[in-house]
Amino acid sequence: MRTMTKLLGILVFVWLMTMVTQTTQAQPSPVITFDENGNGTFLGANLKWDMLPDPGPGGLSKTLTYLPPFASDFPGDLMILEPTGTGDILSDVVRFNLGGTISPTGTIVFYSDPPESTVELPDLADVGFPTASYTNMARMYEVGTEGNNWVDYTPILGQPGYLPNYPGTTYHIISDVPEPCTLVLLGMGAVGLAFYGWRWQK
Repeated sequence: MRTMTKLLGILVFVWLMTMVTQTTQAQPSPVITFDENGNGTFLGANLKWDMLPDPGPGGLSKTLTYLPPFASDFPGDLMILEPTGTGDILSDVVRFNLGGTISPTGTIVFYSDPPESTVELPDLADVGFPTASYTNMARMYEVGTEGNNWVDYTPILGQPGYLPNYPGTTYHIISDVPEPCTLVLLGMGAVGLAFYGWRWQK
């Protein structure tokens, strides 16, 4: 009888360990999404943001600052580059700061280059770049078409923004947000094509 009890106990233990392992493996790594205009989400909730001074090295006095509910132990700068035929151009800087007076869990600051023309409407992040950088830096090339660029950044231990409590977290950073006037023009073009098609059918 004791042998049967021991065997049953071992089988229950193995089954429980299998269930725990499967549950752990089934949990996908979190994705943090944010853009140049204060739109951000994490685990289904909106990220808070404000226009605040950046406490990091060379930080500007008014920057698009996300206030996440999580803390990273690794401050630093993610340099987002735009590849060109003559060399790389700095497109954006995403900065991860440690907790402080602004936010106890740290901040994510989004810097982007100013608009290239007076016609282009500036995004909240279009304030230029900090005058200095963290020594801890990572670099990535943006992907996508002009006006719809992004990067998917998954830091490893020690890199800027690594979250010890959420290892494997990916930052989906939308580098360019379609301009409202562009969307209006596209909408007008679609209406024009529909009207032309209707007239042609008559």
